[in-house]
Amino acid sequence: MERDCRQGVGSGQMLRRENGGGHNALREMTVFRLAAQVATGFIVPMKPILFAWLALVVGVQAQGTLTFANTAATRLTNRGGAFFPPSGNSTYVVGLYWAIGSQPATSLQLLPASSNGVTGVWAPLAGIFIGSTATFPVPSGTQISVQVRIWNKLYSDWETARMNQVGDLADYNLGASNVGLITLGTAGSPQSLTSPTGLGDVGMQRFVTDPVPEPGTWTLCILASLTLLFFGRRRSKPVSPPQPHHSRSRL
Repeated sequence: MERDCRQGVGSGQMLRRENGGGHNALREMTVFRLAAQVATGFIVPMKPILFAWLALVVGVQAQGTLTFANTAATRLTNRGGAFFPPSGNSTYVVGLYWAIGSQPATSLQLLPASSNGVTGVWAPLAGIFIGSTATFPVPSGTQISVQVRIWNKLYSDWETARMNQVGDLADYNLGASNVGLITLGTAGSPQSLTSPTGLGDVGMQRFVTDPVPEPGTWTLCILASLTLLFFGRRRSKPVSPPQPHHSRSRL
């Protein structure tokens, strides 16, 4: 009797443990399965995240770089020969236009400011710009075409500034350098903009900023000049008085 009671009590306790410990058993099973997935490498959500993170790190480290700054030997000037813009100027910006390989200026695109492709810092002397290390979405060692362009910061880029050019000598100077060839450096050793060291590289050279009117402006000026010349010549031509009409009399 006593033994049966003890067995009954034990069975009841086991039943209570099983009924009351369902959540614990579920947690233990989940942990067991997770451990099995870790051991076999079948954790699907974590592996893509890890690989994406590694690819991002490797990609950042492999990006080509360039020191976005010129030197005293390549200071910008205006068409009057003076170094321009003045140091500390806040009106003008310069941008890096680029493309992979040897390309003409018409095929180049602006490297965005988020990649340090635009700067408006003019120091320590007039005509010298200083930017951060520009990073390109191509591996280091890639040779690219590069052109430096200057425009009024009222506009988003050089093309927009040129389209809105009004010929104001004081406020709307534009300019563009030669199209150079530069082999990009690494994250720890960016390439020079003005004195690149890669095979066949050609750096940025000094260039002149000038208020260049857009082609449409020149066309309108020429048409207006021809119109004034035409009407001026018509007005200056003497008008002959009417001649009397002589009728012949019949004999």
